[in-house]
Amino acid sequence: MQDVDGEIAGAVIVVTDVRELTKTHRKLKETQAQLVQAGKMIAIGQLAGAVAHEINNPLAAILLSADCLAEDLKYANPPREFSSWPTFVNRIRLGVERCQRVTLSLLDFAHQSPSTSDRLDLCQVVERTLALGVAPPLIRDCVVSPDPPD
Repeated sequence: MQDVDGEIAGAVIVVTDVRELTKTHRKLKETQAQLVQAGKMIAIGQLAGAVAHEINNPLAAILLSADCLAEDLKYANPPREFSSWPTFVNRIRLGVERCQRVTLSLLDFAHQSPSTSDRLDLCQVVERTLALGVAPPLIRDCVVSPDPPD
């Protein structure tokens, strides 16, 4: 401050306590970091769910094929060189079941249900199954038709 002659007559000192502002800024940065981490976890969960679903479909086909092969081997009289096949089929089943447990864990992580109930057109399901060329071994000497009887 100056007096009427322009001489310095005093001073004004302004002191601002920035501790509260600094504390709030630090909390904001922590919250932002948590939000970024939560976004990453959501993305990982979605990816895990998608991967699990993509893996489960081929696993189901492999398991069905192994079951059909095991059933065929029960009734077959294979040559000696095929005597170890039941052991191999069992190893396939155990491997698939292990993979399925992993995919279920991924689905749990992703918070997605491993299975859902939907209405299906049974005729389409039969057609698609027949297109795979896999028929259950117990359905022998019969005709499987996707068209329902009238």
